[in-house]
Amino acid sequence: MNNYQEGHCHYFAAKLYSILQDNDVKCKYCVVYGHHVTNDDEHFAETLNHCYVKVGKYYYDSRGKNNITDIKEREQQMMESLSNVDSYYYTDRRLTNKINEAYFTEEPLLPLDYNELEKDVKDYLHQFRLIPE
Repeated sequence: MNNYQEGHCHYFAAKLYSILQDNDVKCKYCVVYGHHVTNDDEHFAETLNHCYVKVGKYYYDSRGKNNITDIKEREQQMMESLSNVDSYYYTDRRLTNKINEAYFTEEPLLPLDYNELEKDVKDYLHQFRLIPE
C-alpha cells in the first residue's frame, strides 16, 4: 500500500468514508486541526493535520486501526515537535460528516494516483473487515 500519511490522509479518509457510507456502516470523520499561535496569543495558522475515519470506538487511517490513546500520543508528539520559543502549536479534534472542500485540490500538492488510492482502500477494507464480503 502507498503512504498516505504525508499530504494525502484526507484523500484516503474520504475514499474510505465514502465506501463505508455506501455499505451503511455508521462512521464519522475525525479531523485533527493544528494551530500555530505566537507567544503574544496571535493565531497565525490553522492547518489540516490529519484525518481518520471513526467506526465504533476505533479510528482508521492508512497506518491501521487506532484507539483514542494512539491519537492523543500522536497529537502530543506533533505539539512538542512544532512548538518553539516564538510560538506554540496545539491541535483540536473534530468529529464531522465532511471535510472542508478547500483541502481537496484538483492537483494535490504531492502526486496522487487515484486508481491506486481506490485499490488500496478496497484492500484495506477487506484487511480490517470493515464491510461485508
